[in-house]
Amino acid sequence: VVLKGKLFYHYHVDDLESYKDPDYYKYLSLSRYKDDMVGGSLASDIKIADIDTLKFALQYRRDKHEERNDTYLPFQEAISFTGSFGVENELKPMKNLALVGGISYDWFNVTNSTQNQTNKAGDLTGVKSLKKPDDNAFNPMVGANYTFSDGTKVFASWARKIRFPTLSTLYSSNS
Repeated sequence: VVLKGKLFYHYHVDDLESYKDPDYYKYLSLSRYKDDMVGGSLASDIKIADIDTLKFALQYRRDKHEERNDTYLPFQEAISFTGSFGVENELKPMKNLALVGGISYDWFNVTNSTQNQTNKAGDLTGVKSLKKPDDNAFNPMVGANYTFSDGTKVFASWARKIRFPTLSTLYSSNS
């Protein structure tokens, strides 16, 4: 049995100074963007027999994005959770032939999303809650590869996979 794992944490803050004129004399505002992600993955290979290997994988991530268009405004916030669990089996019935089949369950859930509401003068008039997507899917895959005696490899596969949007794609005011 082989077991591999990885944990990660990423945090950064970006500031954007805006000016009313191209010469940068008339200061307008300071926008701030804060992002942090935390998550991990775990993968396992289990040799069932000399010709058969079973693989498991689990990935999970929490993503948080905060932004505000000026220092007097509260941060707009979005939080999502993304995960995937997969199982794959590799069977080698002959020396040069490998057959692979698997399935994964993938999910995405936004638990919080807010947007500041301002009037034409830029005064804060309220904070509204935005739509919170929640999606999941089962994704199958099959494949085969053959290695010739001269080292040439031929392979074929078919798979379906879902891709979830990032928080900045969903909610950024700059999109």
